[in-house]
Amino acid sequence: MSATRVIADDVQGIGDLARRLTVGVYRRHPRWFRTYTVVLGVLTVVCLAGAGFRLSPLPLVPLPLFAVAAYAQRRLRAVGEGHKPLMIWSGVYFGALLVGFWLMSVMARVLDPTGT
Repeated sequence: MSATRVIADDVQGIGDLARRLTVGVYRRHPRWFRTYTVVLGVLTVVCLAGAGFRLSPLPLVPLPLFAVAAYAQRRLRAVGEGHKPLMIWSGVYFGALLVGFWLMSVMARVLDPTGT
């Protein structure tokens, strides 16, 4: 067996890479919180507008997921110096946001009048 030397800056796995990206970017650029808020607000307004234009409650289906994302965003803002809570709440935020965005596309396909 040959001994390998591990340098401190090497990424040890996918978990380490995700932690470095999330923690590094979020801690270095505090304006990301405002960007997250704008994205969440735009998607919520699109859902509300879709319900108004379609006169159907189906475009409102993703709103509970956006509420979960908003809660995760509040918790994300309140995270102190710990890396683990930052990773958890970032995962909840982006997971809820992506599933809600996917549900928006599903509802658009369901409500498509052309049927394609």
